Amino acid sequence: EHIRGLKLRIWRLLEADGVETVIQETEAQMRSSKNQAWFNRRKHKALRNLEQEMKVLNHELEGQLRSLLQEAMRLLTETSVIEKELASRIRDDAWAACGESEPLIAGISKNNWQLQLLSWQFTHSMEKKLSVLKKLDKIRRSETVFTRQHNIQQILASGKTEEMQEKASQLEKLTTTINDEIATTAEGLEEMVRQSEEARLQLVE
Repeated sequence: EHIRGLKLRIWRLLEADGVETVIQETEAQMRSSKNQAWFNRRKHKALRNLEQEMKVLNHELEGQLRSLLQEAMRLLTETSVIEKELASRIRDDAWAACGESEPLIAGISKNNWQLQLLSWQFTHSMEKKLSVLKKLDKIRRSETVFTRQHNIQQILASGKTEEMQEKASQLEKLTTTINDEIATTAEGLEEMVRQSEEARLQLVE
């Protein structure tokens, strides 16, 4: 289990470094470019390819999790049947070399061991999936920023005043929405702190 955890941490570090590198290289190309041509160049395409790879990996991990859950349900059902059969048996012959219940007990033990193994595999796959989802979220957020920058560059290059005003209005609405969400989040945090303090005081009393 310790070795599995170390391997998973190393994998996370390597994946995170790969994502960070591609995003930084895309940003560097965006900043150094004098026009919007950077959007369709190699660095930005590499970011899109990485996003697609992450989506494929996420789908594969999802399939693994489904298979593990199905196998776990099969083992649980089988174990339940064996336990019911064991419960219905009378006491074994005290002088028998091997009682009739022994194979049933062995079957239950085997299934429980397999369930334990499945739980480790499930945890490993789930941790990898969560890590992939975090990286996908980071890539998507970066893509949003890059797309907005590209759109603005296109509008500025076109010199169309109406489109400039429209984007300025969208930016203003977006800023207002973000500020409202920040305020809502802050209020929610304050409420959580208040409830925690009330709970603490009740425990003290």
